[in-house]
Amino acid sequence: MKKLISAVVLAAVCAGAPLCLGDVVREGSGARRTALNAMELKPFPSEIWSKLSDWSGGKALASSDTSGQVVLICTWSGWYPPSTRALSVAKRLAEEKAKDGLVVVAVHHPDGWKEAEKPQAAEGAKLFIALDEKSEFRKALMVDQDPDFYLIDRAGQLRYADIATESVNEAVRTLLAETQEKAAGLTGEIAAAKAKQDEEFRKTGNIRQGVDIRAMPEVPFTEPQPEVYGRAGWPRVEKSQNSYEQSTGQLITLPEEGWFPAKPKVKGRVMVIYVFSPFIRKSYEDIIPAMDQLQRQHGRDMAVVGSVAPIRPDNQQNAEGQDPAALTTLAKSFATSRTLDHSILADGGSAAGFSGSGQNTLPWVVIASSDGVVRWSGSPNSPSFRAAVDQVLRADPGVKSRREAEEKYIREKK
Repeated sequence: MKKLISAVVLAAVCAGAPLCLGDVVREGSGARRTALNAMELKPFPSEIWSKLSDWSGGKALASSDTSGQVVLICTWSGWYPPSTRALSVAKRLAEEKAKDGLVVVAVHHPDGWKEAEKPQAAEGAKLFIALDEKSEFRKALMVDQDPDFYLIDRAGQLRYADIATESVNEAVRTLLAETQEKAAGLTGEIAAAKAKQDEEFRKTGNIRQGVDIRAMPEVPFTEPQPEVYGRAGWPRVEKSQNSYEQSTGQLITLPEEGWFPAKPKVKGRVMVIYVFSPFIRKSYEDIIPAMDQLQRQHGRDMAVVGSVAPIRPDNQQNAEGQDPAALTTLAKSFATSRTLDHSILADGGSAAGFSGSGQNTLPWVVIASSDGVVRWSGSPNSPSFRAAVDQVLRADPGVKSRREAEEKYIREKK
């Protein structure tokens, strides 16, 4: 992981989240995730400590008690196994990192408090246990499902709001490596980075005067060799809980026919192919708008494709899946009834290597690098999906080569 400010500068340009530090994965989506993002890099509302009761491990906390320290908050429920496993992660960190300035606060759900086993940390660890009796603490932090993790930096700012359990170690290391002064100056660093980015954008805009990016032809470029792709840093693939799992390394092959409105440009671009069924609302209702937004955000470097798989709610593949003409009609009808910035493909999910037949397998998505190799697969609802998209875009050597050729073309056209 890039250290400190270099990672933070990267965060300033990550779409949809104020901080995309290294491999730290945020949970949640939609309006809730947007609201959580807005809470980050703001002073932690220390008054909500008073909403907690039944403290153990020390007296009730106040903001003055944690000044200059990093605070890890773990919400948990003693009766929920995934939650208790997450608590063990928090306890271990409290014991290992207390000497470095880490304070851990485990906040229990209103239910099951009396029966819950309260962990006892080793001597020297700063592990506080408290009860959120009226759920007021949870409400203030928009906690949705235990376990949720939040981190406060040495300057008293809420730096990470609801991150994945597997990202907690990385996030703790990042914040402990900072000084209080560095954490306090982080907002200014990001503002300066954003100003620099804007200045570079204006310079690029001057170069592009008279050149319509949207009308720019496909510029020839030298495609990187396979070994260059092999050295790139691709995302780690998560284990899927669905009955269908797509492995990385598969080569994507796009058909020439069955596209609505047209086959997208894919040379030197990352491909995101999601599979949905027009017969299963949950497989497309929220996913299609999100994918369309993804296409608009990364249109220069990405081709988003919606692949139609005619699966019925009863888990039976419909006859349209066996009849290419019927499937084409179905996809065309679905695409033309919406105004989309990405293409719909009538292929039954085969371009994405999809062979599932049950409704629980949808929606499904694969991310392929510009050489057509699948680098990540899973549910688009996964908190890891957007992080994987960002990582593939950053790592893809074909995208970099194409962009360099386009910039040269623009300069020569000036």
